[in-house]
Amino acid sequence: MRHAYAVLIMCFLALPALSREGAVTITWAEPAEPGSEVLLLIRNEEGENSVSLRSTVEPGGTALQMDLPPLPRTAQALQAGMITEGSVVLQSAIVQIADRTASDLSLALHQSLAIGFSDIWECSDGQHMRITQENGELVLRHAGVRLALSAQPDAEAGFADDAGSALHFDGNQAELTLPGQSAVTCHPTLFPPVLPLEAFAANREWRIELGLETALIDLPGLEDETLSSDGLSISAPRNGAIDISARSLSLRLTQGRCRLPDNNLIYPVSAELILHATETTLGGCAGSALDLLSGRSWYVSSLFGTVLAPNDREARAMTLQIHGGQISGRGTCNRYVGRAEVEDGRLAFRELGTTRLACPANLRNLELRFLDALEVASGFDLSRDGMLILRSGPMPILTAIRR
Repeated sequence: MRHAYAVLIMCFLALPALSREGAVTITWAEPAEPGSEVLLLIRNEEGENSVSLRSTVEPGGTALQMDLPPLPRTAQALQAGMITEGSVVLQSAIVQIADRTASDLSLALHQSLAIGFSDIWECSDGQHMRITQENGELVLRHAGVRLALSAQPDAEAGFADDAGSALHFDGNQAELTLPGQSAVTCHPTLFPPVLPLEAFAANREWRIELGLETALIDLPGLEDETLSSDGLSISAPRNGAIDISARSLSLRLTQGRCRLPDNNLIYPVSAELILHATETTLGGCAGSALDLLSGRSWYVSSLFGTVLAPNDREARAMTLQIHGGQISGRGTCNRYVGRAEVEDGRLAFRELGTTRLACPANLRNLELRFLDALEVASGFDLSRDGMLILRSGPMPILTAIRR
């Protein structure tokens, strides 16, 4: 498996709009290595892959044009990447599809956008497989199962454990065999870029904003300073951590939920800032709390402490979905939309607006209580079984699940 290293030097191309059919020109700076392939993903509103297109790349090439098929109505965004020796080495940003009036567009691939905590593979059984390298072992998570596989002396055997699980790599694909099951074929897929990203202390005494071209560093005793990102280096060996280094400090990001004591939010990344001069280590969190809520719709299961009856279709149809700083979904009768944001350590749903469909009084009252809950929400929890708990201060006001 290849380790990914990058220096933050970023640039993007202007992106015209997309049509139902057309072509995508994909470019990158360094000549492609032999055996490389380009992957183009069409993502839906929930961020999931709805169409995957793969194409081999000529060795030494720096551009490729891929034809688009008719796109499904659910298509919301595009992303491209290059895969070499089973690992994503270049990626583009995730580009939203604004409209479908132009026939062509361009996507630029960069090392800095291919920084990730793990490799993600799509398998023929419909499951995703996450792979990290931990303590000399290959750790994979597939269909809720965690396996630690060791390299076998025979190179043809790949990685295996004593229970009979095995993973064999062949270029840009892999074969996964689990005890008592048929082998499945897996291919690497893309992940959302880590950058741009904000890391901050629990008491807000330090803050680092890692942008696409600059880094803003705010430390005690140091006035806000904006540095060119080419003064920072990033290593991401796909072991669950990302190390960012500068002359005077280092920042380690670790994949895993992080909670700050002074607010009621959870963040997707833990952060550790090391000051070289004093060898001081300062803890904190990183990323956006909204990322943990984004994706598939949440279905409301209780409201202000009252569990919704399983046979009450109208009540249990109430949903919320967060995507790109926006919240939307259904009430009992109407659809709604608004802004979702985190400000000063607080969750906020603002500017909620609804359609004006006729609604029986009992359902209308329940819908108004649902919207009231969204408006007063200031934080959230995620239970071990995946339930979302919205809170107003310390008080739980709404629970929801994903089906």
